Amino acid sequence: MAEPGLPGIGATRAHWESTHRRAPGFAPGVVFGPMIEGADGEGFGPKYAGVMGDERIYTYALNLPRGTSFEVARMLVRGELPSDAREVRTRRLRACRMIRYRSATMRRQFGSEEHRGDVEIAFFSPSDEVFNPRRVTFATVGFYLGEGIDC
Repeated sequence: MAEPGLPGIGATRAHWESTHRRAPGFAPGVVFGPMIEGADGEGFGPKYAGVMGDERIYTYALNLPRGTSFEVARMLVRGELPSDAREVRTRRLRACRMIRYRSATMRRQFGSEEHRGDVEIAFFSPSDEVFNPRRVTFATVGFYLGEGIDC
């Protein structure tokens, strides 16, 4: 059954499983393909890792192909969000870039006093010390749970 507006984060586990391929050789339900060339150029790895959520998907890592720039990574990750998601905050930290999105769809599904249905994406490059916008290797996608979460 299709879930308009919830292509990735927030999708039911059943919808996620029906629209994503499990990656062979990994723990069931946690890692999904397709397999992509690793950012380091040393083999292939799964596109999705650390997929968490029993009823609904609430966080995962999106591995990006070698040579992905920050602008391309933003566009790719944007496709993981409901179509009504709008960027509400961007933070330029030394080791990463963080973007928070707000969506009426997510608010209706998940809104509460402590959680407004916001989603926060953190983009990383190979060095864990200094972010390189020309080489983004992966992004973490998850519900925004409050201030103080940095990379």
